[in-house]
Amino acid sequence: MTPFESLLWNVWLPKVRSAINNEWSPEEPQPAVKLYEAWSTFLPPFMRDNILDQLVLPKVKGAVADWNFKRSKVPLRSIVFPWLPYVGLRLEDLMNDARRKIKSLIRTWVPGEDIPNDLAAWREVDSLPAPVTLSPAYNTYFRCTTKANGIQ
Repeated sequence: MTPFESLLWNVWLPKVRSAINNEWSPEEPQPAVKLYEAWSTFLPPFMRDNILDQLVLPKVKGAVADWNFKRSKVPLRSIVFPWLPYVGLRLEDLMNDARRKIKSLIRTWVPGEDIPNDLAAWREVDSLPAPVTLSPAYNTYFRCTTKANGIQ
């Protein structure tokens, strides 16, 4: 470890760890996202990985696990989507529970009713790599809605 890395590890990271563990909420991701964006160019890869693996993603996964579309005050996308550009190979791990939550939302949604706000936002996930496909029902829903709206 270089002296700079040692300084970051022993002085800077404990303060960040404390702030993320005690003050940050995944339901309001922007403070942690901004911190990660601002510092990621200065941090060595092992420290970026540590921040994501040990601090951020466990809290995000916990928030996803606790999310309920009927009771939650924030949409699931606001918890998950801000981290997608940074998770890299961790994408599948992060998306597993989110997929289950969206599938549950799809199962309870009745076609013909208004589209739940959170469901419509997940259309953007389709532009991610193939393993992120949510479900055949979701794909059928979007095929039907785009045909119904005259989009082919």
